[in-house]
Amino acid sequence: MFTTARKLVALSRSELLLLGTTTVLLLTSRALLTLVGLDRTHRALDRLVRVLPPYTTVRDPDTIPWAVAVMGAYVPIYFSCLMRAVVGERLFAANGHQTEIHFGVAKDDEFEAHAWVERRGEIVIGELEEGEHARFQPLYSYRPR
Repeated sequence: MFTTARKLVALSRSELLLLGTTTVLLLTSRALLTLVGLDRTHRALDRLVRVLPPYTTVRDPDTIPWAVAVMGAYVPIYFSCLMRAVVGERLFAANGHQTEIHFGVAKDDEFEAHAWVERRGEIVIGELEEGEHARFQPLYSYRPR
């Protein structure tokens, strides 16, 4: 607990704002994906991300996957890979970075699905253990307008 508090105190104001915005977007995506589906959730997050802090461009795009991973781990609610991918994609887009959400499925002993975000052909959100992505057959890529 104290270690987490020390880590928070060490963060910059812009990092704290990004974590707060990410938390709001993750919670919103969790509710909306269940109720209204991907397209409407995407549009709602697009509007929301424009009015939430940090209000300025995130200087280092690597802080976006960091914020999604940190808040996905510390908020005591389950956020699926799809929720994380949609939020990450919207944060990248709001900061002028083009990304694409990919959906894939795997059928080993049981059916599995996974969503991840790629930027410039590299996975930035939704990375799995080494070699795990090879199990997933890509089905669809979602590049928002």
